[in-house]
Amino acid sequence: MSRCLLWAAIALAAVAPAAAAGSNLRAPLGRRSVDFDAKSLKIGERRVLLRAGAVHYFRIPPEEWRHRLVQTRLAGFNAIETPVPWNLHEPTKGRFVFRGAADLGRFLDQCHDAGLMALVRVGPYVNAAVTNGGLPAWLGDEPRLLVRSRDTRFIDAVRSYWAKMLPLVAQRQAPRGAVALVQVEDHYRGTERGYLPKLLDELGSFDLRVPTVLSELNPCTDFQRLRPSDDTVLATTELLPAGPLAWGQPLRDFRHFDDIVLEGIAKGIDGYNHALWAAGTHFALLPASSFPTRFEAGTCGLLEGGGLSRVFHQVKRANLFAGTFEPVLAAARAAGANPLLDKLRRLGMVAYARTDGTTTVVLAKPRYGSRALDVDLPDTGVSASLPVDPNVFRHIVLDHPLTPGTRLFASLAQVLTIQKLGGRTVLVVYAPAGSDALMLFATKDKPRLLAGAKAFAWDPQRKLLALTWRPGQSRGPADFLFKADQRIHVVALEEKRVDHTWLLPGAGILTGVPAIADWSARPAVRVDLALPARRGRYSVAFYPTGDAKGVGKTPGLSDVAHDPTTGRIDFRLALDANRPSPLMLRRWEAAPATAEAASAFDDGAWTESRHPEPLGQAAYGWYRCRFNARRAGRGKLLFENVADSITVYLNGKCLGQSATKRLVDAPRSFRHPATFDVDLAQGPNLLAVLVKSWGRYSNAGTFGKPLAAASGWGLLGKVLLDGRPLSHWRRREGLSPTTQPLRWGKLPEGTGPVRWYRTSFKLRKSPARQVPRAVLKGLSYGSAWLNGRFIGLYQQRGYDSGRGLYLAPPWLKPQNTITVLEESGREPQDAEVRFDSHASLIPLRITFQ
Repeated sequence: MSRCLLWAAIALAAVAPAAAAGSNLRAPLGRRSVDFDAKSLKIGERRVLLRAGAVHYFRIPPEEWRHRLVQTRLAGFNAIETPVPWNLHEPTKGRFVFRGAADLGRFLDQCHDAGLMALVRVGPYVNAAVTNGGLPAWLGDEPRLLVRSRDTRFIDAVRSYWAKMLPLVAQRQAPRGAVALVQVEDHYRGTERGYLPKLLDELGSFDLRVPTVLSELNPCTDFQRLRPSDDTVLATTELLPAGPLAWGQPLRDFRHFDDIVLEGIAKGIDGYNHALWAAGTHFALLPASSFPTRFEAGTCGLLEGGGLSRVFHQVKRANLFAGTFEPVLAAARAAGANPLLDKLRRLGMVAYARTDGTTTVVLAKPRYGSRALDVDLPDTGVSASLPVDPNVFRHIVLDHPLTPGTRLFASLAQVLTIQKLGGRTVLVVYAPAGSDALMLFATKDKPRLLAGAKAFAWDPQRKLLALTWRPGQSRGPADFLFKADQRIHVVALEEKRVDHTWLLPGAGILTGVPAIADWSARPAVRVDLALPARRGRYSVAFYPTGDAKGVGKTPGLSDVAHDPTTGRIDFRLALDANRPSPLMLRRWEAAPATAEAASAFDDGAWTESRHPEPLGQAAYGWYRCRFNARRAGRGKLLFENVADSITVYLNGKCLGQSATKRLVDAPRSFRHPATFDVDLAQGPNLLAVLVKSWGRYSNAGTFGKPLAAASGWGLLGKVLLDGRPLSHWRRREGLSPTTQPLRWGKLPEGTGPVRWYRTSFKLRKSPARQVPRAVLKGLSYGSAWLNGRFIGLYQQRGYDSGRGLYLAPPWLKPQNTITVLEESGREPQDAEVRFDSHASLIPLRITFQ
């Protein structure tokens, strides 16, 4: 069934931990704030069609959490999904971190403030393209501890961690908080049947009143082979049509994501999680080998800097449609005999219909080739042409109640949303330019036409009001308004204008601008626009929820008009601005990165061991070993196993670098030796080794094994000099430009390939919110810091050569410093700071009054 996760229906009253172990979804024991039955999730008596998008709080600066959450709400989602990496919150045993970028409670509070529920993946293993899938490296300190198993030592460690983390989740359960679902484990492929039930037993000591999702094996790529079922809750916690991009892989434009979502809706999906919604940056918190800096995919709707992709608008259409008909779809079954559905199938269409017994939603598309479909509506004598395309499902809505006395009898116009604005019901609909859009309304009495009367036709015999129009005949939306038992207002858009149309809950509906930054409805309606930094002219229409009739004084705003019949406020915006121009980074200073390799360096505070021991979860580390040579001369140095790469120094002189260990999603204990020829000095010698970790992707294959054997990095075996092991080692994790004073100036001869560079730049004044990227031309690969904060690994080849490193706006200052650790001996040439055109937008606040 299309590799889609199945949340099996459960007899709720009989659920017990043992019984739940064989199911995908476990109902909460005792009190229940969120529940489910065979149809859908339920919050109280309200049925919920879960529409979640992944927003990983640890990949986004906390200052930008609200922005990403607001954009997620604007895209029509009603929930977010986020993993909780154990190695972020307990980096060393017994030391717990829940502040700054790890402030899980604050993030969940902001989700609730933004009107979003949360699916929280609490682990212990979360995958999420973080090192070891979130398992902390210190679990490997006990060589016999078996991770992802019922090993008592592992379960005790999980229990200790959950005792600190899960109360933060439990305190924020719906409906008073955001948390609506909790997932334990992820991608568990082990054979130990008692492991997941054991985790569920441990959860029982926490006051969880929401369902628990168990780990599943297969994400859902699409719904093409999904077999509909009306007897189970059918959902996916990982809708992943295109996986994350490996480092340097080009970002390809993903088209028609809305078609995937609509097909799932057509077949009765009860919930979905867009697993790569918000792109992010690792910021050195949790590096991963395939994604050492950026975490993104062609299906990301929100880009790394916060800009909107094409997928954002595709998802918004599908989500708003699903949200509008949520009460129908969450309770619907596949429609039985239906003349329209039967005709569509006879015409060779891919067609489905869902009904809750009153409303019927038909979704259809041709198997191949675009065409105009002639549709005869039964019992009306009305026919119309519906343009259909094989890439996206079109929908037809039948017999949908709007008010006690008025029904949407049929609509071939595509419904974007239906909202109550003031004393009227507003339907925002769209159709392609040049097509004949048709809507039929059934009313008890003859309606009174208030706006757009020429587009209406009343059939007194059938008591049907027909509304027809041709999109594209006006630059903005067209308004059609009639009064039956209540006012019904149709806002008709040309399809290409849908991307610039925004539902602002509590405030109204706005159309005509490319992006919204934020909005508020109290005390007055305030909308913060986000406009491209270029010359632009915008014709804007706003339909307020309240009684606003005008717009406050705003630069560039003109031609304000208010239509008292429709409540519509029109105005024009003129914007004259230039995109922020690139800044050249020409003045660079250099410093050697060899202080730790010098014999005189004080390593007394470093960790000591007889033989080299693996390192933890930092990006860099050092080893030092002192030994005596009986005589001067040549020798051969052998490192039995290196992960991931090393730079070797003997008596302060660089001997060379090893090749990078092959990156695989499997235990890394396989041998990766490195050899070097050395010139020994008689007497004392100092061997210093700089080690780099590229992180560890998911480690999904590690269960029932010690962690160190699977994921250790650094020097994993003996170091032999002419066949004899060197002993008495010291090691230290971490490397940054702030750990020691650097001597900036001309590099001495023999510095070696690893060296420091730094430069400064000053942000020019600009009306735009500047989102810069550092493009380090001339360099090869290494790491970079902005004003002392790690911003990621870089490589200047292939796709990455022009992308640059994201410089988070909250970390910028009027005067900024970029520091680089270059690892291949290259020098910066024509490096520059560019500004992200998708995210460097001009904020403009508009107040309606």
